[in-house]
Amino acid sequence: FGERESWGQKVMWYDGGFHDRGFMHLALEEWTAPPDSVRRKRTNVAPHMRMHARGDTTEFTFACDSLYMYDDARGGYDLVVPAGDVRYTLHPDKGLVLWLRGEPRPVPDPA
Repeated sequence: FGERESWGQKVMWYDGGFHDRGFMHLALEEWTAPPDSVRRKRTNVAPHMRMHARGDTTEFTFACDSLYMYDDARGGYDLVVPAGDVRYTLHPDKGLVLWLRGEPRPVPDPA
């Protein structure tokens, strides 16, 4: 789930109860033009998220041009990246994994 002026997407899994599976540090970047200014908004990317099951692994991809990434799990912050460069996988044993440009980057376990 996410919300307006999104700070990311919490991944919850339902298996008889809800379980926190991790956090995607992403938002959809939008530009608005209120009178006399231009403003960047970070909004909910969930409507552009696509989920695919492959065996016991779930893959999340994004059907939009670009994504605002708060944390690339390697020390990079506040990046705008092509959506095609980003996907996440959710594994029963490894949890949530960020894939950026084909390279896996484990996401810290939710506390």
